[in-house]
Amino acid sequence: MKLKRVWALALSAAMTVTATASITSTAGAASAASAPAYPSSTLPLITLTVGNGAPGDYSATPDGKEIERLTGVKVQFVAEMNSDLPVLAAANNLPDINVIMSGTLADVTPLVTSGQLLNMDSLLSNYGQTFLNNMPLAMKWSKTVAGSGKGTYIIPNTVSTLDTKNPAPNAFKGWGIRTDIYRAIGSPICNNPAQFLDVLQKMQAYAQDNSSKYSSTKGKKIYAMSGWMDWGLWPFIYPYEESYNYSVGNDNTFINNATGEIQNAFLDTNGIFWEALAWYNKAYQMGILDPNCVIQNASQMGDKIVNGLVLANGYVAAGGWQPNPAIFGDTAIVALLPNAFPYIPAGVYPQSSPFGYQCGNAMAISSYCKNPERAMQFLNYLNTQDGVRVVKNGIYGTDWNVVNGIPQIIGQRLSLLKTGTNVAYDTQQGIGGLFLLGSNGGCIKTTDGYPADLTQSAAFQSDNATPAYKAYAKSYYTNLSYPGQVYDTWLKTGKSKMAGDPPLAVALMGVNSDTTEKAEANANQYVTANISKVVLAKNDDAFNSAKAKIISDLNAMGLAKADAEVNQSYANAQTLAKTFAK
Repeated sequence: MKLKRVWALALSAAMTVTATASITSTAGAASAASAPAYPSSTLPLITLTVGNGAPGDYSATPDGKEIERLTGVKVQFVAEMNSDLPVLAAANNLPDINVIMSGTLADVTPLVTSGQLLNMDSLLSNYGQTFLNNMPLAMKWSKTVAGSGKGTYIIPNTVSTLDTKNPAPNAFKGWGIRTDIYRAIGSPICNNPAQFLDVLQKMQAYAQDNSSKYSSTKGKKIYAMSGWMDWGLWPFIYPYEESYNYSVGNDNTFINNATGEIQNAFLDTNGIFWEALAWYNKAYQMGILDPNCVIQNASQMGDKIVNGLVLANGYVAAGGWQPNPAIFGDTAIVALLPNAFPYIPAGVYPQSSPFGYQCGNAMAISSYCKNPERAMQFLNYLNTQDGVRVVKNGIYGTDWNVVNGIPQIIGQRLSLLKTGTNVAYDTQQGIGGLFLLGSNGGCIKTTDGYPADLTQSAAFQSDNATPAYKAYAKSYYTNLSYPGQVYDTWLKTGKSKMAGDPPLAVALMGVNSDTTEKAEANANQYVTANISKVVLAKNDDAFNSAKAKIISDLNAMGLAKADAEVNQSYANAQTLAKTFAK
């Protein structure tokens, strides 16, 4: 992962009616217990190739077979990353449907101007009503900004609306800690980031003193904090900064969500980025930051959390990054404290994201696709209530059903989810992350009022909370069952504040000149390569010296000139934002 942009054919009426009857959402089909199974598609079977990060025959899986039955489309994944796009485009060999992985406008624009991507305006008008009706701002952005007003070439992914009725299981970003150890040291006061480090120091000492009790920590060094570098600067630009209500902007910038102020992360000597690095360096000087934080990968970081060798984590929602209950017991969990930082980063709820990931994971139909109408019908179906329910919850009547008027996960799928052994389903659902309007069905207004992804409902989370989740929740409120409910209570009672959404202007920034794009990319690479010199500085003088050297070198590389263009782009976007939403 990296910073966003980061950092950061019309058909006859008869054909339209046939396709609509065969493939569009059977809205309300599962709204009653007696609802029949979804009808099979009457369209001829075709194969569509889909470019994404891993090859595979999705139709070989149970859910894939069901999608094939419902849509008449067999999905064949083709291994493709962003670096492959120019080569495949030059050879006129793009797959039928492309997913612009970690894409930016700089990735998409050449594909549009060279004619590699299909203008989808007519297809959307005939078959893409799900997109046009549910995500109008995102589609307007796609045509106005990404398509330069000439047409719609991509469909943004992960568009969502705020849903405060269904808190997430845990936090997303922000510094979480082993709250079982926090309680073991007496739950000391923690009202700011400085006190947070003091608490972590006490926790590290306690865990080290008791390390011989556990097979995974006996004879090993335990650190309170760590990080990972295979995602670039991620650990150093998200958890701390978002906890102060900043968003990562385009081209090495941060945006103050409250004021709309833009600042260059690297050149603003008093900016939030350098404040964060000073805080990390303070942790290092205190002996509680793992020095391997600047060389290890995310998998190694996760293993340390699981095995109790790291006690805090800035990416709380990371799958599997929780202490092993078989080793540390049922109350061991990484979760947030209420007042350690001024804000809880967005992610407690499915958040308002009218533009989604913009170019990132955006969907596009290749100009070489032999069945563009079917491709659009397919994409549209996957983003209806019924489509999401199949992709995320499985086969109706087997994996989920309506029980007493409530749609619920059932059978083996429920059993596997409860025991955490849902690997087979998780793997086959890889298609979900590529097409859904949002992680929980996003901006789809379901006919039954429950999330399109049933596992995201508060009722499901509460009924199936792990012992560790329950222990954490009940340590604050005896009537709650999982961390997300706790955060929800803090927010609704004023105990904590939720970080805001980035200003609309961030999404409306255009493509910079090639010179600026190159300068910003080079600056990011330079800081990434030299981050250890500041984070692991032995004292404040060494930190300040290394900081000054980095900023001086960046200025010599021409970053200030590039930053001026970025600032002008943001100012232009702010002007556009005043009328865009209207």
